[in-house]
Amino acid sequence: MDTMRLNADIGSALRACLYFLLTLSCSVAHAVVINPGQSVTFTKEEPFDPSEHAPPPSFANRPFTIDFGGGSILHGHILDNVLIVNGTLAFETEVFIDSGAPSGALQSLSRTNYAGFTTDARPEPDRGGSLVPNQAQRSILSGSSVQFNFDNSTPPDIRGSSSSFFATLTNATQFAEVGTFQVGVGGYLSDPLPVFSPVGVPVPEPTAWVTLLAGIGLMAGIALRRRASSFSARRVS
Repeated sequence: MDTMRLNADIGSALRACLYFLLTLSCSVAHAVVINPGQSVTFTKEEPFDPSEHAPPPSFANRPFTIDFGGGSILHGHILDNVLIVNGTLAFETEVFIDSGAPSGALQSLSRTNYAGFTTDARPEPDRGGSLVPNQAQRSILSGSSVQFNFDNSTPPDIRGSSSSFFATLTNATQFAEVGTFQVGVGGYLSDPLPVFSPVGVPVPEPTAWVTLLAGIGLMAGIALRRRASSFSARRVS
């Protein structure tokens, strides 16, 4: 009777552990995290609710230029913003093309200094701006750069237009003006701009918690089964 009760306790403990891991892994599956070397195509907006702005300074208006040569220079500016979303930081951007010679289509917008942090790329077309990215990709190896790409449907002359807001949600809790931002238009890139980026030690990723808890559950199951076997052997002797 004692052996049967112990085996039942083992089964209950393992089922509870597996249920918790399944619940956690499902929450991970609903995220839009991009790992180093991966890309994602946006099929819909993935909304998020910022709790508040990060403590100042967390907002900046940053001008940029793109030199096409021969005196042809495009002028623009970006809005660089840091938000708090579910206790961690999101880095939000909007790009404005102000003036200059006809430039070609908007191709890419990229931010750096995300190495070691999760990156969850989100377009925000419902907040204005006529140019909406259709894809995001993260650089290989350290994954420092997150780049938002635009398809060929963007107009060839984008003067006076702006992009939608777009954001990179992370698991960071601290930030500083240590990243860079570049705008790609008509095959040319702007000079790197300083922008806010994550710093410090990131909050452990959800996938890391799943792996850790799975290992703990497996070890606990093995230990309990060994204990049950030892208990049964003593009962027989």
